[in-house]
Amino acid sequence: TATYAITDKRILQYSKFSKMTDNQRQFRFFDNDFTIPAFLVLFGDTICLISKNTNTIKIVLIEDKLMFSITHFLFDFMWKSLTQTDSSLET
Repeated sequence: TATYAITDKRILQYSKFSKMTDNQRQFRFFDNDFTIPAFLVLFGDTICLISKNTNTIKIVLIEDKLMFSITHFLFDFMWKSLTQTDSSLET
């Protein structure tokens, strides 16, 4: 499975994220650091929102093709607008 992530460069501090394996993990980075204690995951026609507050993990699944299409379009637009960074060169 290939993953595509839009995040800030602080994620590269963690070796399990910064190591590239056969182009399975690709990042695009925002210029400024930001803190959002949640993930937006897109797969199939499903949107998955995952958040962590202290030790509680909450997950919301949205199984709707129209909502997925809109969210995927927004992700693609952001992905194309951000510069590509080869995270294997980052430390």
